[in-house]
Amino acid sequence: MKWWYRAGLLLTGIVCVSAVLYYSWQNRQTWFGYDIYRIESVSMLPTLKPNDIVVVKLIAAKAVVIAVGDIVVLNDPQVQDQQLIKRVAQIPGQDANYVQTRVTLNDITRTPMVTREQVSLKNLNGYFVLGDNPNHSTDSRDFGPVSLEALVGSVVYVYSY
Repeated sequence: MKWWYRAGLLLTGIVCVSAVLYYSWQNRQTWFGYDIYRIESVSMLPTLKPNDIVVVKLIAAKAVVIAVGDIVVLNDPQVQDQQLIKRVAQIPGQDANYVQTRVTLNDITRTPMVTREQVSLKNLNGYFVLGDNPNHSTDSRDFGPVSLEALVGSVVYVYSY
């Protein structure tokens, strides 16, 4: 077989695979129980940076076991048709303790006041998820524990460039 024939076959294969990946990226199709996501926020810094690509094993594939410390993709309970990526801090049946920080304005002096309160949740009925960058993250501290049905999948690979 001549070298130019092999090169043509290789080039044709590369073009076909690239077209399939581009099509699946644009149309959000899943392949063999996996999906690809691009990170768009800073809520998981320093673990995941904006524009990082993650490969997610979908829960629908039935082979995913969610454990504490896993990074998961979940449907946002507050915004329809939006997904979040967070780290699992507690699983159902465990207790969760965290410090809730609130910033309010003093009515008289108009200066910011920071209040911190200890919050304890006993015997969770869902997954408690947190962002790695808590000052810039909307997570279970805001919307509470999430059910298994709200979880999309677990991150299995991160590509940073």
